[in-house]
Amino acid sequence: MSAAGEARRCRPQATRLPPQVHVFVRDWLSSNNVLLKSRDGHVLIDSGYSTHAPLTLALLASERGLDGAPLALVANTHCHSDHVGGNAAIARRYGCPIAVPEAEAPSVRRWDGKALLHDYCDHRVERFAVDHEIAAGSRHLRGEGRPLSRSQRDVLSAAARGARRDARPRARAIRSGKARRRRSRADPDVIR
Repeated sequence: MSAAGEARRCRPQATRLPPQVHVFVRDWLSSNNVLLKSRDGHVLIDSGYSTHAPLTLALLASERGLDGAPLALVANTHCHSDHVGGNAAIARRYGCPIAVPEAEAPSVRRWDGKALLHDYCDHRVERFAVDHEIAAGSRHLRGEGRPLSRSQRDVLSAAARGARRDARPRARAIRSGKARRRRSRADPDVIR
């Protein structure tokens, strides 16, 4: 195989996210925010750093964000300040519950800034309530606060799988400057 052919073969495939998934790419010291839109309820994954909360709220209110729709849940991947800093402001604005990883929930409930590394890094995070816990490896929430409806739990489960079944991302192979899909013969839903 020629060098050009080898380069094309090794080129990473471009992936287009389904329209139900929107990523707000953020600057340093703020996690990216992922908004999962669904007719069953919209879910925000991570809320960014506290000083960026006004921008996060503006992005959520935008046409590419919620555009006036309610937010069903904020789910955090972990509780570092750059992932939970906007939780309190978002919960105030949208009245939505907050889910955090089960292992970090006790530290958030005690507001243990050392265990959460907020104090160590001298990062200020506005206190927020934990409504639900996400167990490691689980697709389900455990909660003591505001209950989630079954459809909201289903949305979060879909988020854990990466996307709703009816809106899977479709990878595109790049060949000769043209994008085209290549389906796996074994599984027509898998794009190589």
